[in-house]
Amino acid sequence: MQLPASEKVLNVPHCNVILQRGKDDPGSTIRTDDNRIMFRPRDFNQRQGQCAFNKDYAIANISEWAIMPKNEDALAYALWKVGPLPISLNAAPKSFQLYSNGIYDDEAACDNSKVNHAMLLLGYTKDYWILKNWWGGWGEDGYMRLARGKNLCGVSNYAGYVVV
Repeated sequence: MQLPASEKVLNVPHCNVILQRGKDDPGSTIRTDDNRIMFRPRDFNQRQGQCAFNKDYAIANISEWAIMPKNEDALAYALWKVGPLPISLNAAPKSFQLYSNGIYDDEAACDNSKVNHAMLLLGYTKDYWILKNWWGGWGEDGYMRLARGKNLCGVSNYAGYVVV
């Protein structure tokens, strides 16, 4: 059975998809149980058996990973120490979806107990976080400034990182 690249979850023994690309992309990335990362070619199919490391598709080895505590100070430290971080936040409010510029600070609309969208945290100032979104034609050329110090939209609820 051919697995389409648009599948959200692959049911392949001993493998975990860690990056889902678009349906027209030639493949996805897979993390093996021993923390090695490889590219999943489009023709990978479940009947080929267990997920085995193939050095021809090797991208990197994961030496360490962590889920961050729900704390903006810890998030700032990890960003400084590790670099850009994937985060999840609440992108449901209309004010979030229609964000075009400035520092987003709609505390009344953006519930920090719910998360439903992934973004990349790139930097910060004393007043705001700098985030990169995946939506084309959105925000400040794809970027957002989000107010700091309030866990606004749950920015510090689900952040993590890997060290390769």
